[in-house]
Amino acid sequence: MSRVLRSKRGRDDEAYEPAKRQKTIDEGEIEVMNINGLINIIGSNKKVNRVACEVYSRKHGDKIVCLSMQEIPVDKSKLSKGPGKSNPIYKVVASFRDDIENHPKALPINIADTIDAERFIRVFGHLVSTLEIDYAENDKTADTRRWKAIERLVMEHCSDSLVHLILEYNGGDAFNKLRKPFPKLKRLCLKNCILTSKIALTMSNFPNVHQLVVDRRGFGDHQHFLNSSTASPQLIKMAKKIGTFVLPNIKMANLVNDYGGQKYLIIEFLQTVNKNMPQLTQMELYDLEFSTSIGTRIVHFENVTDLVICQHESAPLRNIPLSFAKLKDLELFGFASSKAAVLSFVTGAEHLSKLNFNPDRKYGNIDDELKEIADKLKNLEEIIITEYVDTFSVEALKLLILNCSALRKVRIRFYYGIIPRRNAVAKEISEALPDWKVATSTKCLKTYGFRTDLNIERSAF
Repeated sequence: MSRVLRSKRGRDDEAYEPAKRQKTIDEGEIEVMNINGLINIIGSNKKVNRVACEVYSRKHGDKIVCLSMQEIPVDKSKLSKGPGKSNPIYKVVASFRDDIENHPKALPINIADTIDAERFIRVFGHLVSTLEIDYAENDKTADTRRWKAIERLVMEHCSDSLVHLILEYNGGDAFNKLRKPFPKLKRLCLKNCILTSKIALTMSNFPNVHQLVVDRRGFGDHQHFLNSSTASPQLIKMAKKIGTFVLPNIKMANLVNDYGGQKYLIIEFLQTVNKNMPQLTQMELYDLEFSTSIGTRIVHFENVTDLVICQHESAPLRNIPLSFAKLKDLELFGFASSKAAVLSFVTGAEHLSKLNFNPDRKYGNIDDELKEIADKLKNLEEIIITEYVDTFSVEALKLLILNCSALRKVRIRFYYGIIPRRNAVAKEISEALPDWKVATSTKCLKTYGFRTDLNIERSAF
């Protein structure tokens, strides 16, 4: 049976309307309210607040809250006619999704269902554990002051509840000059953000982060300029001149910061991360421009044990300017034109127990890498290799298995269904290494086609 909760009314209401009863809200009504309904009844009284928060937590507490700038539909019949046309309305709204991989931008925005981000944060910010702030903008939605107001509200209302924070397409000044720690934050993701010294300093707000993701695989898709790997010196020179003397807008400033200072900022950013995130144990780095790093500076991480590093379309690297004292699990993707740097980096991680080695299809044969891995990674227990076209010889694979004494499991991923090649490798390994169990499997992929795997495991004694 639903309980009836009385809504508290102010003294002024009682003075002017003495005959009216207190407004009541049935608990069953609260249970079926949408987000805006819950927001609207907060403040009625403590019991209503408590029930509304319980309903929100139960129905929405495990969802990802996404903040983005959206054009709000308006009733065209109410717009003034004639030459004085009304401009579209843009505001920061909140939306929700269950899966980190599914982006909410495709969701239709209905005026009746639009959730005002500022009101939402004030009311339910203390219950939000996963938050994504999407700063993507165009000429119509650029509003730095509005985003700064949102950041202040997030810091005020969400700092004690957030566990996972995603910042996407930020211009390099997220939470700039705001200094309040997020003590419960464990995972921070920077997606296609410009890495400036300002955003590096912001890392001091997240001292207990265990996992950091820096993902620039889509960088340039929503920016006004090409990414730094293709920006010409002439463009950089022009940007500096225009940004300094003629048009000091934020996008041009971002261009100067990112392209003109890129060769320093990547290393300085990671050094600041290393200093301000002492609890960091996991990192994922996608398409950072290490090719523009200057000098021989190496950023040394003492406590990181798990690393994913991916590099596409990069100029050849002399080295990968990172080192790790306790690295156990490494996933390496791409680096087609940097074989020497890759080999030195992988074999230098002497404590590795698991390696996912997925060089680009243009990388070429990896027989030399497998030999060095067997010689130098004495603690390696598991290796995953991606096969494109004759990436390795069966002889090199056999030597890896025989010479790597700690090895217990080898998995080879054959993309695009190269079944004859998989079967041939399986047959040779089975005949040459009877103490190892060989099995095959096939997996459908979300994005395209399927993948077929060859699993090789040391038999139990």
